[in-house]
Amino acid sequence: MVLKYVNLSSRLLLIFLLSISVIPMALANSTYKNVFNKLIKNFDSYKILTDEYAGEYEGIYTMPLEAMESIWLIRRHEIQEYCLSSRFTQVVHFRILVGAWPRRMIAKGNKCEKLLLYTNESIPSNCKMMTKEKSVVYAICNH
Repeated sequence: MVLKYVNLSSRLLLIFLLSISVIPMALANSTYKNVFNKLIKNFDSYKILTDEYAGEYEGIYTMPLEAMESIWLIRRHEIQEYCLSSRFTQVVHFRILVGAWPRRMIAKGNKCEKLLLYTNESIPSNCKMMTKEKSVVYAICNH
């Protein structure tokens, strides 16, 4: 019973936040009818943010492909600690760090055993490729 009220209050909060952020911008450029249409459209896109794995739905590319594939590989192989290629951008690093949580990203020099890198990068000599996706390779390294 309490869960229904919490869900309702979070929806009301979301509607309120949307109304104070979308309506002023929309009023500057549109009629009231267009404001209402924009509010409804934006509400549909924002409501998925409360879902688990938000932004990772197939067909909705809210994050770079290499970040999505890396997160999927980390989950599929149940990797607890991993290293990332230095060629990944800061945005990709951040999205992987957040999406793979509570698994840990460790610094590449600190005995990196599980490495994620681009498919066009050369795999270090002490590493063996385990899985290759469209843009990311998962390799296990020996030290």
